[in-house]
Amino acid sequence: MHNCDLLVISCIDFRFQEHLRNFLEKDHKGNYDLVCIAGSAKNFISGNEADKETILKQVKISQELHHIKKIFLINHQNCGAYGNALVSGSSPEKETHVKDLRSAKETIIKVFPDLEVSLYFIEFETEPITTTRFAPVV
Repeated sequence: MHNCDLLVISCIDFRFQEHLRNFLEKDHKGNYDLVCIAGSAKNFISGNEADKETILKQVKISQELHHIKKIFLINHQNCGAYGNALVSGSSPEKETHVKDLRSAKETIIKVFPDLEVSLYFIEFETEPITTTRFAPVV
């Protein structure tokens, strides 16, 4: 039997993959399942039911096969899945992501009340992206 404690749900954006890996390796050393889907938490908010069910199915599989105890749900600044309406680095952008992350967490907890869900928003200063900050969302 294979066990891990954590499932990570993040965006597919290539610009953040190395940063994500570095963030996770600090405390989890490869001991996590990873689901990458464009827009991450946005799929719970503005995706259709099939989008929502796809992610929830991955949570269920990870829980059944690997006995996860927690989920990290991660969105990032300047996400293309959110379109051009949000100005990268602006307060309205961050507020939208925080709102979506919190709402997605509620959806996950309704289906999987025994899992701990932590939320993060990845911020950066300049492009090309050299440094990031994984800001916890409470």
